[in-house]
Amino acid sequence: MLYSFRYKVGQRFGRHIDESVDLGEGKRTHYTLLIYLSGGFKLKAKNDTSSPKDSSSEPLVGGETVFYGSRNAVVAEVAPTEGMALLHIHGDKCMLHEGRNVTKGVKYVVRSDVAFA
Repeated sequence: MLYSFRYKVGQRFGRHIDESVDLGEGKRTHYTLLIYLSGGFKLKAKNDTSSPKDSSSEPLVGGETVFYGSRNAVVAEVAPTEGMALLHIHGDKCMLHEGRNVTKGVKYVVRSDVAFA
């Protein structure tokens, strides 16, 4: 299953742990797959002279995915980059993590779980 999310200016996904899901028949989810649909630099066509009309066309600022280790120390920070995928373990071994506040533009992501039998 794929889930899509949109985060506007001022929105974030607070600190949490992704839980493993029992799918039945011996199948269980083990990883979270995030695909960033916005972020990084937006390329404009040579002949595109238009200016941004709303926040969805502005470059994304903020919205980093941050992972925390012991004592809430930041161990990894991933800036959204359009087209990039992030795969991380979830369930008992999942690290505490969050999606930071979007300060400009709009963050779009697709999320899915990876399951094994």
